Amino acid sequence: MSPSGFDAFCRHAFEFLEYRGVRYLVIGGLAVVVVGEPRITADADAVVFTSPAEAESLIREAAAAGFDLREDVERERLSRTGTIRFRRGALGMDE
Repeated sequence: MSPSGFDAFCRHAFEFLEYRGVRYLVIGGLAVVVVGEPRITADADAVVFTSPAEAESLIREAAAAGFDLREDVERERLSRTGTIRFRRGALGMDE
């Protein structure tokens, strides 16, 4: 994976959240980079602050925004774990 590919994915994912006015916090390996540690995974982790209805809306809108996901799978994941995952090719975001 090229650094520019990961950068483009992160920009797309975070712009998607920002455009929708979703408050979020970057966590995990991506946040560790800020303090100078190496990053070895191909995903971005974020905590988003939404209501259940807003999370459902994000699932619908993510598909329209070009993320690879199955809405039924993400709805099940949301109800079971309180998390959703957006992927775009080999890159992903766990929320």
